[in-house]
Amino acid sequence: MMKNLLLFLWIGFITLGVNAQLKFDKSNAPENPMSFAYTANQMGYFGQPKTVSKTSYGNTFVYEFFKDGRLKSCTSPFYAKPSEYEYDDSKCLVKNIVHYKDAISISLFEANSDGQVTRYDLTDAELVTTYNYNDKGLMVNEKNTDGLNVAYEYDAEGRISKSKSQFGETHFSYSKERGYLKLTKRTVSKDREYTYHYYYDDYGNNVGNDTPKEELALPQILVKLDDVGNALEIKHSHNDRFIEATTFVYY
Repeated sequence: MMKNLLLFLWIGFITLGVNAQLKFDKSNAPENPMSFAYTANQMGYFGQPKTVSKTSYGNTFVYEFFKDGRLKSCTSPFYAKPSEYEYDDSKCLVKNIVHYKDAISISLFEANSDGQVTRYDLTDAELVTTYNYNDKGLMVNEKNTDGLNVAYEYDAEGRISKSKSQFGETHFSYSKERGYLKLTKRTVSKDREYTYHYYYDDYGNNVGNDTPKEELALPQILVKLDDVGNALEIKHSHNDRFIEATTFVYY
């Protein structure tokens, strides 16, 4: 069961990170494949946040950052104490320790000269993932010891346009609709073909999904800014019902 939990958490992180030097444009390319998020930019946060608190469905997660944007710790209702992040002299992530309430998980990392994670070893799950990048810093291949092998392609704007693995392939297209970035994903596998639409706000947050048969009413978004344009609070609600809130404290 512990391995299954770790695999689930690994899948959640797989969509987030990149490196300390290259910039992650989450607002225009929210689903570009990433390895592991360990900077504010990778997580889609702007400015120099000191802490970011995110509350969703009754759970609050607090991320603490160093002034240079590297992740310092994460507090979660599922952790016995804040997670720990260790860096090398180049400020690249080398180790992450997560203190669950009944276990400790340790992940080890290697990076290239640009700071991009090239190897992610989820030790407790005995799962090793390797990543390759093109000269623009975009991930072009991802493999793990469970047999996953995915190739990625991009459009002229550096947004993912196609992913292909042994399970099938997915095509990505982009447009603007109802004031949001609309991402259309068409997946073709051996057994079936299906299409979904995902909507993102200006901060790269997913605010709704729908299928061709069912259109989803998108939530309302309230953003409070400081004097220099940094977000102090972002609230999502739907029909006056609270969904999610993120608050920021800056250096």
